[in-house]
Amino acid sequence: MSKKILNKVKQWLKEEVKDNQDVVDAKDNKEAEICSDGTDDIIYGRHECAEGLLNQIKGWEEEEEHKARVKNMPEEILVKSWTMDEEN
Repeated sequence: MSKKILNKVKQWLKEEVKDNQDVVDAKDNKEAEICSDGTDDIIYGRHECAEGLLNQIKGWEEEEEHKARVKNMPEEILVKSWTMDEEN
C-alpha cells in the first residue's frame, strides 16, 4: 500500500474516532443515548474498530521501523547485542 493511501486511511480513522467520541463518552458514562435512531451501539463499535485499527497500524509501523534500523545496523553491533542477551 502506498504511503499516500495509508495516510488517507489513518486520517479517516482518526476522524471516525473524533466524530463519534460524544457517543462513546455517553455510553461509557451510562448516559442517555445520543442518537434518536438507536444507532449508538453501531457508532460505538465503529469507534472501537477505528481505534483498534489505528493502534494496529502504529504497531506495524513501529515493527517496520525496527526492522529497517536492524537491517542497517553494522554486524558487529548486532553480534554484540546478541552476546549481551545470552549473558543475561
